[in-house]
Amino acid sequence: MDAPDRTTTPPPRADGYESFYREFDAPWMREFRREAYGEDIGQHSWVGADELRADMARLRLAPSSHLIDLGCGPAGPLAFVVATVGWMRGSRGRTEPVGGAGRPLAMRGARNRSPALSR
Repeated sequence: MDAPDRTTTPPPRADGYESFYREFDAPWMREFRREAYGEDIGQHSWVGADELRADMARLRLAPSSHLIDLGCGPAGPLAFVVATVGWMRGSRGRTEPVGGAGRPLAMRGARNRSPALSR
């Protein structure tokens, strides 16, 4: 058995979630989510808008609620919850997006400029 050749350049490393989120908000990805889920709420998992609405009803979320979203990535579903519940900057309600780095964090920052994502 021959020893591996250690003089060659190793293959490029995958950049993890960065490549996944690179085109996350591209028109073709939005269309894909609309076709796959029926409604594009910026999800990056298998949650659908109707399921999320049902969860919000079960949790009895109100404009004064406090919601923590663990592992929220770019916070698409969280932004949907904020808009649906009616949280606005200055209201008593509060959201805490937790998780993500790099591109997802930057995307969440862009979404944060509109509704009431984390104050």
